[in-house]
Amino acid sequence: MESQKSNNFDFLKVEFPLLHNLCQQAEYYLHSDPDAALAKLRLFGEKVSIELCQIHFPNAYDPDKQHARIRQLSDNRILPPTIVNLFNNIRLKGNEAIHKGQLSIGKATSGLLSAFTLSKWLMDTYGDEVPPGLSQQRFKPPPNLDARHAIKVKEQEFEAQLAAYEKKIAEYEKMTAEAQAIVIKKGNEKAKNIDLNEEETRMTFIDPQLRQAGWEVDSIELNYKSKKTLPQKGKNMAIAEWPVKGGWADYALFIGLE
Repeated sequence: MESQKSNNFDFLKVEFPLLHNLCQQAEYYLHSDPDAALAKLRLFGEKVSIELCQIHFPNAYDPDKQHARIRQLSDNRILPPTIVNLFNNIRLKGNEAIHKGQLSIGKATSGLLSAFTLSKWLMDTYGDEVPPGLSQQRFKPPPNLDARHAIKVKEQEFEAQLAAYEKKIAEYEKMTAEAQAIVIKKGNEKAKNIDLNEEETRMTFIDPQLRQAGWEVDSIELNYKSKKTLPQKGKNMAIAEWPVKGGWADYALFIGLE
């Protein structure tokens, strides 16, 4: 199985081993338990925000509330808007998985893509040694494999990695104003260079906006071109890749059958 496993997050392994562990567990759970995958990604997002807050505001942030940390990082211009969207996509999907459950593989795949894009930005902005070619690396949906043994191994590694993570972030010292400005500038430049294809843009940014507006949307699962999805009575659906004269619309919005 190791030869077939996804290597989407391998660039995190040396400098951010705990984050690598959580993302790999999410990939392993994708096909068998999408809710568990999204729960792992929610924890990933929380650990990223805690580390960033500890870098920029040592021991001066809310340790319990992810939305408060994201807002603090955003208000201080440390997170560009694109990165805030990624954090919130992971957070909201994770909350939905934990509190409602029975989410689709499509939603979990969207969460993985957000985590992948956020991880690349994190490595580009805060990593000591950025792997060559990282900016060109594209997300590849993980294969459907029997990952029970791999999950067990990752769970066994988790406690030691968590202890190392907590030790590392406790040693961060307050950044100077000059260092803050350099990191903020670098983070904004890297966010501008995020390159998503059309499908990735739908999954990462447009789907969450439509969902927040009250539409039932999942551009992988609710897709006419790939799944032949049709509107249903009593549902407000945003169906991706709907046929129109001369091509395909990104979405068609249906209130019931209209």
